[in-house]
Amino acid sequence: MKHAALVLFGLTLGLATLELGLRATGWVLARQRLPVRLPGTLGSGTIRILCLGESTTFGLGVSPRDAYPAQLEQILNARGDGRSYVVFNAGVPATTSDRIVAALEENLARYRPNIVVTMMGINDGPFDDPVFPVHASLRVLKLARLLAVWAGGMLRGEQRAPDRGIVEIPRANGRPVSYVPRKESLKLYFASLNVIAGRFDEAERQLLPLANRSLDEESGRFIAMEAVGQLVLLNHQWGREDEARRYHRRYQELVGGQPNPKTAANYTTLQRIVEARGLPLVVVEYPGRSVQPLRKLLAGGANVALVDNEETFLRVVKERPLKESFQDLFAGIFGHMTPAGNRLLAANVAATIDRIVERPRTAGTTP
Repeated sequence: MKHAALVLFGLTLGLATLELGLRATGWVLARQRLPVRLPGTLGSGTIRILCLGESTTFGLGVSPRDAYPAQLEQILNARGDGRSYVVFNAGVPATTSDRIVAALEENLARYRPNIVVTMMGINDGPFDDPVFPVHASLRVLKLARLLAVWAGGMLRGEQRAPDRGIVEIPRANGRPVSYVPRKESLKLYFASLNVIAGRFDEAERQLLPLANRSLDEESGRFIAMEAVGQLVLLNHQWGREDEARRYHRRYQELVGGQPNPKTAANYTTLQRIVEARGLPLVVVEYPGRSVQPLRKLLAGGANVALVDNEETFLRVVKERPLKESFQDLFAGIFGHMTPAGNRLLAANVAATIDRIVERPRTAGTTP
């Protein structure tokens, strides 16, 4: 009995230590992207900008000073227009739009921004936040669920024929299980390495079967969309512009004219909360993706400005090596950005903010 109690105590202590360690690690990583200045220490004339998003906002894979929010601050303060800007990076790797909205009120109270910038939604689908449900607050539980998903997929993969290996991911809110074809996901990953490295023949050979994947299942459409997105970039890099345009049209068809329903619902909620504060909202679309679905969704917003990164990034990948802008292609037509890619994104956001601070304010906003 005494031995069992000691084992239980040791297990509890170990889990508590792991939980504290995971929380501390998350806290440190998040704060690495935040300026050391707290909002209360800023001058009254300083324009405070809050950037919300996931790993592309956080700046995964680059130093804090090379993330796009830090470069945005540099660009704005270099304008020499007599204004002072501070940009807070509240990006959280692997987060989803519902978590961003859930933390919005807290972030607004903490940073007291004059302008809110958001780029979100790429982690919302098509599997509806499968690994980390919003209601799971303990990091240990999230880690356990992630490991369970990984281990379960590995076991099932061993029991199936190699070409049928899958990872089963339970969908949130009691929705049915979705199936991620692990073998095809790995093919996408290795193809992306070849695209970035300029091994176009090998990349095309890997991507064509994936691009022609059956669209009957949700996972099939997702795989095809990712492959077609890579083929857009590949053909631009290869100098085959007719092929690039053909694949780009197909990519837009696969993405559809509406944002992911989860993303759309959360953007609508975020817009309502920000506008209730009288704050301008800058909505940033991801590189290479059309801004039109978001424009339709948020039409009529009094203080909403959109940043279109489609043509800007596609023009750059026609002219320069892909590796200068992207570290990877985790989202098909774009990926985590290099310092140069983040600079390009920051410049587009800065141009929109320039227009905001120059035009008349609505009630409740502070220039």
